[in-house]
Amino acid sequence: MIGDIIEVDILELNIQFEGVGFYNNKKVCVKNVLPGEKVKAKIIFEKPNFVSAKLVEIIVKNPLRIEPKCKYYNICGGCTLQILEPKDALKLKGEIIKKYFSSLFGGEVKLFESKNSFFYRNKIAFAVENGVVGLRQENSKKIVEIDTCSIANKRVNELLLILKKWVRNNNINFDIKYFVIREFSYSFILTIICKNKVKDLKTVNELVAFLKNNFKEPFGVFLNYNLNEKEIFGKDWQHIYGLKGLDVKLCNLNVNIHPYSFLQVNYYTAEKLYERVLNYISSDDFIVEGYSGAGILSSLMAKKAKKVCSIEINKNATMDANILKENNNLINLCNINGDFSKVIKDFGEDIRNAVVVLDPPQSGCQKEVLNCLIENKIKKVIYISCNPYTLKQNVYYLKNYYEVKNLELFDMFPNTSHIESLCVLERKEKY
Repeated sequence: MIGDIIEVDILELNIQFEGVGFYNNKKVCVKNVLPGEKVKAKIIFEKPNFVSAKLVEIIVKNPLRIEPKCKYYNICGGCTLQILEPKDALKLKGEIIKKYFSSLFGGEVKLFESKNSFFYRNKIAFAVENGVVGLRQENSKKIVEIDTCSIANKRVNELLLILKKWVRNNNINFDIKYFVIREFSYSFILTIICKNKVKDLKTVNELVAFLKNNFKEPFGVFLNYNLNEKEIFGKDWQHIYGLKGLDVKLCNLNVNIHPYSFLQVNYYTAEKLYERVLNYISSDDFIVEGYSGAGILSSLMAKKAKKVCSIEINKNATMDANILKENNNLINLCNINGDFSKVIKDFGEDIRNAVVVLDPPQSGCQKEVLNCLIENKIKKVIYISCNPYTLKQNVYYLKNYYEVKNLELFDMFPNTSHIESLCVLERKEKY
């Protein structure tokens, strides 16, 4: 019954990184545990064949378990794998993914470490409410007030303390939802996300002056307005001060990143990922990339491949991609603004000779895209995924026509349960 304390032997971790065991012939899932551990847990949810429970006590520990370095570990709930050394955590991720994809891939899952396991994030959103600045607790709207985030980089943490001080010492005349910080080489862009339009910019300008007194490096400040609770950024932007973008160098590519641009939060591991993608294309290839964002990967591929066409539905991202194309003189690159599932059909028979690169959102690819791959007999598909669940769904849909040749994991998010995957599929000969 709900509220009961039970003892459970943890047999394995599932794809959500919950410990799995059994109690009274019911499957039990418990967070923040490791395989081989025996725990006491409190039942918080129950169905006829399933129990969700909260960890109360560890009776028998996994010998690899360590004490988390972050003092907010049991409060914030974000970095669930801080109970392992980073190398052990990555190895565990590899084992979980290998088992999860065992029906689709029997080869070695290659693992790529992060250069830094702490203080690596170049971007983070700090929630703000009633004078409290911090991170939202896992599966909750409650804000955990923090002084430092152990996976955010040095400049982000410095800025967090400055912003907390400013919020504490000022009567703010507008409703702030988030402070979003993006950093590169100590320069940064701060986006203040508000519920309503700020009519009087006096307080914002005072913040700019406060930041100028604390930081010598260039920075930029934006306002963004958004009432939508499901997304952080709204469509209404207002540039207030300084930089409009950050100049970033990735794999010898010069990129100007705007506050709304997508860029991996771990620069070093992002470069590793892009290098591996380039490893699977040749100088003779015609590449079609879907969900291409601001065009970073497309531009990198254009430096190697014969021709690249990238397709992205967000207009601002396509504009960024075109600027990136011009700045790097990539005459063999074509950026198209549109819905990939529809635009891909306009290529006609030309698409049959293409290598298709996919980097969809967490929800994965639409069936129209997968059907287009099948119908046009695409020979090779390179699929980048941040969600192993939807990756498996999509690969399973293609399994009669495509074979997984390579599956690689990149530690883009050390100390967390999140995984970045690279999956290479090739058309089966009989099809």
